Amino acid sequence: MNKSTTDTPRTDAKIWDVVYHHKDEIVVDADFARELERELAETKAEVEFWKAKAHEAEFYEGKHEAEVERLKAKLSRTIEIADEFWKNQKQAVLVYHQELADELDQIKERICGD
Repeated sequence: MNKSTTDTPRTDAKIWDVVYHHKDEIVVDADFARELERELAETKAEVEFWKAKAHEAEFYEGKHEAEVERLKAKLSRTIEIADEFWKNQKQAVLVYHQELADELDQIKERICGD
């Protein structure tokens, strides 16, 4: 196998061919193997970290969407209340103005005698 096309080029570069119990064996240095294990552990920890971050982002994304919907509903209800209040205010103003108009008519009648 061409070492430049292997999926383990660092390991392949550290391989030793040895004879062990009359058998050809391929080995790598223990320190190198430990280095690879540490790197693997670090990489796995980083993957777990980013998985947790992705999960957290999904969790908060859902929370934000729910909060947006809750606020939209609250805003809609606030607008309904404001519309109702304005209708009542307009009615109150009309009644008040009508009362003033009636009082003015009464004063006119007293003064002018119509």
